[in-house]
Amino acid sequence: MFTINIKGKANPKDPQLVKLELIFFKTGYARVSKVVNITGSITDWDSQTQRFKSKGAEATEKNKRLLELKAKYLKVAEEWEEQGSAWAPVQWSHCFDTALHQSKESKVLSVSQAIEIIVERKLSKERIKNGKVLTSVGTAKNYRDLMTTLSQFTKQKYNRALSTYYFNEITEEFVSDYAFFLQKRGLENGNNAALESRLRRFYGLFYYADKMNIPDIDFSIFEQVRANMKPKEFAPKTLPREVITQIENVDRTLFTRLEIFYIDLFLFSFYTGGMANIDVAYLTWDCVDDDGRLEYERIKFPKKARIKLNDKARAIIEYNTSLSSDSFCICLR
Repeated sequence: MFTINIKGKANPKDPQLVKLELIFFKTGYARVSKVVNITGSITDWDSQTQRFKSKGAEATEKNKRLLELKAKYLKVAEEWEEQGSAWAPVQWSHCFDTALHQSKESKVLSVSQAIEIIVERKLSKERIKNGKVLTSVGTAKNYRDLMTTLSQFTKQKYNRALSTYYFNEITEEFVSDYAFFLQKRGLENGNNAALESRLRRFYGLFYYADKMNIPDIDFSIFEQVRANMKPKEFAPKTLPREVITQIENVDRTLFTRLEIFYIDLFLFSFYTGGMANIDVAYLTWDCVDDDGRLEYERIKFPKKARIKLNDKARAIIEYNTSLSSDSFCICLR
C-alpha cells in the first residue's frame, strides 16, 4: 500500500502563510516529507480536504497544480509496482529531482546485494604502503563470512533466504537473535564463534549501506548487543627477559633454515620495540634513513613510525642479507 497526502502548517518564516509538504508513505517504511513550492494564506488551507478553500482563480490554479503533482508521483509508483521493482518512499520522493540530485538518489538493495557490492569493491580496492601495492582481500573474505553466517541464521531461525531481506526488516530483535545464534554455535564448538568481530562487521555493513544511500538504515538496532561488540580487555603475555635471552642463545643447529628465519623474525620485532609482524613483512631498504632509523607507514593504521635500529636488529638484517639477496625477503628486502 502506498499513499501521498498533503500536509499544511504555518510557515516558520511567515506564520501568515502555509507551508505545504507532500507526505510519501509505503507500508513497511518510514514516511518521507518533501516541501512543495506552493503557498497561500494559512487561514485558506483546509487540512481535511487538503486544498485551498477559496473559490478564486488563484486558489483554483493552486489546487489544480497540487492535484497534478500528486497524480504525477502516483503514476510513477504504480509503474514501479507493475514492474515489480523494489522501491522506498525516499526514492519515490526524489524521482523527479534534477540530474544532480538523482546521482545521489537512494537505491533499494537487499542485504545480500549490499554485501556483494562491498565484497566486489574490497576485491578491487588497492592502496600503497611503504612503496608496495596492498589489496583488501582479507576484508572481502570477512564480508563473505558475514554473508555465510547470516544466510545460515535466517534459514535456521526464520526459514527464509537472506536474499529476501531488505534493511527495513533488520530490527533490534533480528540482531539480538543473530547474536544468540552465534553464541549458541560457539558453545557447541567450544569457542565464541567470533561473536565480537562478526557483530562489528554486521554494524560495518550498515555503515557501508548508509554510504551507498540505501534507505531505512537504523544504527540504533545494535544498542542491545553493543556490549558484545566491545573488544575484550587484552592481557599482555609479556615474556621475561630471561626467556628472550634463552631464545637468543638457543642451539640453532637443531632447526631448519626456515625455522631459524622465524626466530630471527621474532627477535627483530622484539629489538624494534614490538613491531607487528605484518609491518616487518613490508619493510624495504628505502625505510632506513640516513641516521640508521626505520621509518615506515603502519599497514593496519594510517600512521607512520620511526624506530632506531639497535646493533642486534642490524645484525639480523646483515646476516640474512649475506645468505642471499632474496633470503631476507620478509625483512628489509
